[in-house]
Amino acid sequence: MQTKRLALLAGATLLLAAGAWRTVAPTRVAPPDTGQATAAPDGMGLHYDESDGTAKLAFGAAASDDVGLMLECDLGSRRVRISDLQLDPGRSLALVSGARRLELKTDVEAAEGSTYLTATAPLAHPALQAFRRTSEIAVEQGKVRYVIIARPAEHEGLARFFKACDG
Repeated sequence: MQTKRLALLAGATLLLAAGAWRTVAPTRVAPPDTGQATAAPDGMGLHYDESDGTAKLAFGAAASDDVGLMLECDLGSRRVRISDLQLDPGRSLALVSGARRLELKTDVEAAEGSTYLTATAPLAHPALQAFRRTSEIAVEQGKVRYVIIARPAEHEGLARFFKACDG
């Protein structure tokens, strides 16, 4: 597990070192000016899980705690807990989808040698609802920006997450 976490952290460090990136998808990463794409780490993607009254949608390695962005809710609560691996030394975290932006007031939490930004938001926020419709969301932390684009095989898990949180 530590090896996968280090791989995720190394990928995040590359994003930070390169400045603001336009796209980090489950399948490719492209710097803004080149259009060149490189593969994301194997096994990374959007993964849905539901257990013990909680629904989770995570960008990371399947069936592990090695995740970057995590969306969680208690079933039917219509509130989303958001966490992301801290990539920028500040506490700024925003989610952007379509033309909608969700600025989050964050807390900082440490877990298993990594630091995460955490926040909560209403499921009905327009940025989250745009993610529901478009399957694409940008995550911004200070000068670091990456975009998660759900693969077609991941669309069902995305839809199930929003349905589970809606109740």
